[in-house]
This record gives sequence, structure tokens and C-alpha cells, in this order.
Amino acid sequence: TCKVLSPSASPCAWGQGFPWIANFLDKLFNPTDQLPYFLSWLAHFYNSCHARTPRSGHALFIAGGTGTGKTFLNRAIIEGLVGGFGECNEFMTGNDSFNAELFDYALWCVDDGSMSLDFKSHKRFSEMVKRCVANPSFRVNGKFLKAVTVKWQGRVVVTLNMDAESLGLVPNLDLSLKEKVMLLKTVLVSQVEFLPQTQMDDILVRELPCLARFLKDYIYPIHTLGEDLRFHVAAYHEDSLVKDR
Repeated sequence: TCKVLSPSASPCAWGQGFPWIANFLDKLFNPTDQLPYFLSWLAHFYNSCHARTPRSGHALFIAGGTGTGKTFLNRAIIEGLVGGFGECNEFMTGNDSFNAELFDYALWCVDDGSMSLDFKSHKRFSEMVKRCVANPSFRVNGKFLKAVTVKWQGRVVVTLNMDAESLGLVPNLDLSLKEKVMLLKTVLVSQVEFLPQTQMDDILVRELPCLARFLKDYIYPIHTLGEDLRFHVAAYHEDSLVKDR
């Protein structure tokens, strides 16, 4: 029922009509070859929402330096494209069984700064990440309401800092889970200047419809496509984030 952002009427090349966002994305990832994978993931997500034909996709983990724009990417750009987000921390760790409000949104956000997991909670979190990607049906439970089963094929996006405690949130990448997540790494220090909040809001209003049109017309690079037809896009894992997992 959530309405996504409508794309601009005219076709847009990369950066045309969204120069600030394009510059931000061009300078966000390290190494830079991650950007086509992110754009393919985002195009697959946005277009399935725009067409109201939900399709499964990877859970996305974005790790990087503080102040580089990870949360802005998640809760402003991605959220702005797909029409809102739900805070799923408590649900993903099994601490809150009343989850009905989450299913108003296709995007579920997790911020590492608001989570501290022991072994049991981490195992539960990893299992829930796998379930969110692989299982299109969920039991929805609202207070004072009868529980029902609904379809949900949205995305879980987790933002992380590079310290050991934050990176501990990355699930154990066994074979059954590795194919269901993408691990991207940003720069350690921001390469762009963030403006005051009102100016950033104006940029989003002005530029997001053009980014949406770029995604609507997006031509997927061959190397970003995966063999698993459920997810369309290959599961990219940045090497330094995979070690010891």
C-alpha cells in the first residue's frame, strides 16, 4: 500500500538532474567497483516497488567510517525512493513480537549504534536476516489484533561502523546465508560536504525523482547479474569484510 517516489518524466543519464547525489555515490564506496553492484541492487528494489510486483533481494550491509553518509544513504536516499522505512532492530533480535507496523514499509533499517548483541541474539539476528531474504511470508502480530500471515518481499539494510563491535553485527556467512547478503564498504572519511539539513532536504526533493528515472531505465551491467534468479543481482562481498566470517 506504500506509494513509492514517482520518477521524472524525462530520461536521465548518470548525474543528469541529480548531480549532488551522483557525486556522493561516486565518492562513497571503497573500492569504487562496488558502485555498479549497489546501483543494480537499488534498481531491482526500486523497480519492483514502483511496478507493485514485489521481488526478493539481498539484505544489504554497508560498513564504513563515521560521518561518511551511510545513514543518509539508507534513511534519506533509499527511503525517499521507496516511500518510508521501518525500524526493525527489536523484531530482528526477537525482543518485540508486535511487528505489525513494520509491514507498512518495503525497507527495514538497522543501525549498529542502537544494537549490542550477545551470542544468542546474534544467532537470532542472523537467522532473521536469512528469513527476510528467503521467505516471502511472515506472521504479522499487532496488539489486540488476531495474528495473520502476509507476503513481504522488502529489503533489510544494515549500516555499520568499522570498529570490531559494530562489525560483529555481520552475520556468520555460512553457505546458506552468504548468497543472501551483500557486504559493501565505504570510505573511512567523507569525500563530500554535507550541507545544513534544510538544504539537504531541498536537494533530495529536487534530485531524487531524477535518480528514480535513472533507475527505472537502468541497464544492468552483465558482471553485476547473479545466477540465482530469485535475487537477479550477484551477491557482492567486499573482501576485507568477509575475513574470519
